[in-house]
Amino acid sequence: MSDKKILFITVTFPPRLSVASLRLYNYAKLFQQHGWEVFIISAKQSGEKSSDEFDFNGLTIYYVEWLDPFDLIIKIRFKFLKKIIFKFINLFIPYLATWLPDSRFFSWRKAAFNKAQELINKESIKYVYTSFSPISPHMIGNRIKENMDDIYWMAEYRDLCSFNHSNSFFKKPFEKFHFKFERRIINSSDLILTASNGYKEILSKFLDKKIHVLYNGCDFDSFKKIKSTPSKPFKIIFTGNIYMKFYDVNLFLKSFRTFIDRIINQNRKVELSFIGTHKSKLLIKYINKYKLSDHVTFLNSIPNYEVKIHQKRASLLLHFIWKNDNKKGVLAGKLFEYIASRKPILIVGREKEIEGIINTYKCGVFCDNSDDIVKCLLDYYYNVFEIEDFSNQVSPISKLNQFLSLEKQLLIK
Repeated sequence: MSDKKILFITVTFPPRLSVASLRLYNYAKLFQQHGWEVFIISAKQSGEKSSDEFDFNGLTIYYVEWLDPFDLIIKIRFKFLKKIIFKFINLFIPYLATWLPDSRFFSWRKAAFNKAQELINKESIKYVYTSFSPISPHMIGNRIKENMDDIYWMAEYRDLCSFNHSNSFFKKPFEKFHFKFERRIINSSDLILTASNGYKEILSKFLDKKIHVLYNGCDFDSFKKIKSTPSKPFKIIFTGNIYMKFYDVNLFLKSFRTFIDRIINQNRKVELSFIGTHKSKLLIKYINKYKLSDHVTFLNSIPNYEVKIHQKRASLLLHFIWKNDNKKGVLAGKLFEYIASRKPILIVGREKEIEGIINTYKCGVFCDNSDDIVKCLLDYYYNVFEIEDFSNQVSPISKLNQFLSLEKQLLIK
């Protein structure tokens, strides 16, 4: 009987459409494609965006039944009332807890643990992979290690918990105190997985554990199937959420206005497209402030393969690095998509690890002031730059090679 059986425990998995779902789906498929039997325990969440683009062949998935407190507001028709009730419930039961207690998923934890125990016994599963956030999957992993023998448990941090960069000023003074609870939960894990070397450095200060970096990774080959039809307009694309508190969006939009004024007599149209980006009041305020509404479009969340088509046909891709000093290790999944598309990237801000990756793959320009942003936009508006191609087989940061590096550790443990 083969020991190559693995159980993923996560609250988010396709068909739900999210960055976290994509990460876990891609690695689950890579395990399956390399001869592993893959089981997944996840949670259905009402009202979440989903997609039918995923291939579940070879995966055994269980969406265990649970009582979600937020199901109470799904049927409310009035948006304003729904928003008020959501915010009220969220005060006491966090929608996605990055801080204990994780009360929303209480009933899911119980049901998921029971299902995990049943599966492990029935299928003789030896490997368990749990993913934060929220912390409930790690709580289940801890219980599994306490109650079952010969389990190898990987605890993944897509984001940090106690020492998360985005923790509020209220939480900051309690980080080390809170970490005592967090450490108790993950103490019996065999391997910590995390999404960047920056996160690894932070975790290493507090954990006496083996830590392995598992990047979100690039899928270069998936973009080779997409015809790179040049866009007639000069099209800049940003994918995903805009975190106004952490990104210097004002700097970019101000510079974008200057760029447009410089090319006012040119015939080529300029477009800035946000894909799957929430139209926050502050973002709209800046767009209106710089009179950019004629140049800006918003596309709702769309399937990932459609996002890739837009990225492949863009003139320039836009990425923001956190503007505060404590930004080590924040490597968004979309950055690896950008790199894989082999399209030029304008990166607002600087971060050492990201600079190292981008410089290796020669596909981006870092700008931290208005003059540099305007210069970059003008360069790409007037010129075409060839970018060297890569494949999944040769690139160390491809999802394939990231997986193979992890699998090697597991098989020689």
